[in-house]
Amino acid sequence: MGIENSKPKRKSIDEHISKKKRPSFVFKSHEKKANDKDFDISREEYRKLIEMIFERSLLEANLVFDRNDSMTCRVCGDKARIKFYGVLSCQSCKTFFRRYNLHPEIVRSCQYNDECEVNMLTRHTCAACRLAKCFSTGMKANLNRKDKRKASTQANYQIVPLDLLTNDRSLLTPAQWTLISNVVHAFDRFGIMSKMKYLAQNVSLTNLKTQFTQDNAFKMIGSAYMSMQSLIDCTPEFQVLCINEQKSLLQRNLHGIGCFYSNLLYRDSEIFDNSACCLSYVLAYGFNNIEQSKILVKRLDIDSTLFQLLLIIIAFSSNCFIVDFDSSNILHDSFLFGTFRLFGSQNIYVELLWKYMNYRYGYNATIIRFSKLIGHVVNMLGYIAEVYTTHSVHRTFVDEVVEETKDILDVSQNQPVALWGKIVGTS
Repeated sequence: MGIENSKPKRKSIDEHISKKKRPSFVFKSHEKKANDKDFDISREEYRKLIEMIFERSLLEANLVFDRNDSMTCRVCGDKARIKFYGVLSCQSCKTFFRRYNLHPEIVRSCQYNDECEVNMLTRHTCAACRLAKCFSTGMKANLNRKDKRKASTQANYQIVPLDLLTNDRSLLTPAQWTLISNVVHAFDRFGIMSKMKYLAQNVSLTNLKTQFTQDNAFKMIGSAYMSMQSLIDCTPEFQVLCINEQKSLLQRNLHGIGCFYSNLLYRDSEIFDNSACCLSYVLAYGFNNIEQSKILVKRLDIDSTLFQLLLIIIAFSSNCFIVDFDSSNILHDSFLFGTFRLFGSQNIYVELLWKYMNYRYGYNATIIRFSKLIGHVVNMLGYIAEVYTTHSVHRTFVDEVVEETKDILDVSQNQPVALWGKIVGTS
């Protein structure tokens, strides 16, 4: 028997029926065989039954095919379940359409006359043809809700000019602006920043006339203490205190604000960048102390005006020096039974600092910077106490400077003081 085309010939339904003269269907129960209950059917009924089963199988196959076809991306043919921008599409095509629909200017033109085939394998090849197919399948750009939110945000946003004369966006009142101006003027009047910058620019190891010794390093610390005493003395909040309260305030806080001010001096004058000055400080205070001081200088990331306001706040704090004094000196402390008189003065400058930081950096950045500033103050307090307790020469020297400032208060208590260092008759 020969074989045509190497495939068996399919028998027709009639041939299949003729082979079995009496086909029968047996309906079996679940418990036992029922051979005695066979039901005979004719050849015609058997043929119709086979055709019905065959047509049913084709129908089921078509349904499966349609179901699979309906779950494919209309752009590239990948699997898809949800309609994006009005068309059933995959996640990749959805992201592609959102990106390039918002920025069509970044789409490169097609190099093959806009005839590229777009499927799962080639969808990343040509962005122009893929975007064109997205539009041809019915994707709608106006369904991009992100674009609408962005447009509404840009429409409501207006850039506020920095000209305070025409549009003051700060929360500061005119009186507070005047107070800031007074603080800056007082630091310019009594500060030693210009002297520190001169030393940083002119001191040299080779020039004997401009040498910077260990004694100069200690004297600069003493000058910072005396500068802060003069500045605090010219504030109206300090002038309303009695002489004993003034002495107690200096005893409590001058060590702290003197070293805090030195931190600002080191940063703005860049004196540690001068090898001769840095060497003198290392010889005077030791390598580890100066390296720690450099780290604290680098962490100070606010402008000079804000730090000057911070120094005024620290000056009127209850205590910014975490070192215990002798019991004999504590008995002469006028603030021993309460520091409530300092709270009102300090609160004025705390509010001023917060509002000015909001003006300079904005609300969100102010929160971050204010937190960092508090951390910097805590680190500085620990560093100041460590140097004071471990360095005997420094401790003896600054204690003498503090006592000298108290003597100055006794001598000048009956003399008039120009508030904020301003000469009478000037604004």
